[in-house]
Amino acid sequence: MCIRDRDNSIDDLAENQNFYSAFANCNIGGLQISTEASIQDYLDETSSALYAYALYEIPIQKKLLYNIIPAVRYDFHNPAGDNNKMERYTFGLTFQFDQHKWLSHLRLNYELTQGESSNPDDMFTVEFQMRFD
Repeated sequence: MCIRDRDNSIDDLAENQNFYSAFANCNIGGLQISTEASIQDYLDETSSALYAYALYEIPIQKKLLYNIIPAVRYDFHNPAGDNNKMERYTFGLTFQFDQHKWLSHLRLNYELTQGESSNPDDMFTVEFQMRFD
């Protein structure tokens, strides 16, 4: 193990680190697209990340069901040093039971993960969230 006092000093942290980030959002009717990318360089090691999603709100506005929202998400992370690069694709379908987002819904997601063997396996998730009045 090698510890370099100069590189681990609080005073030197800012001068040894460069961080760049950019994001973009677009809303057109019921379509929402959002993305964010970042790059960090610290002590000559670079990490990068990208996150993007798109969803479309299909209005139903019936007594029980307010919206159906199909969505897709992509995220990528390449951390510095450990070679544990990961890409994840998520495909989801949300059934919204309330006009206020995220208060009452049933969400079904399937995540495909690609990368190193230490990353999690592909998975199917069910999330149920209900507001009680």
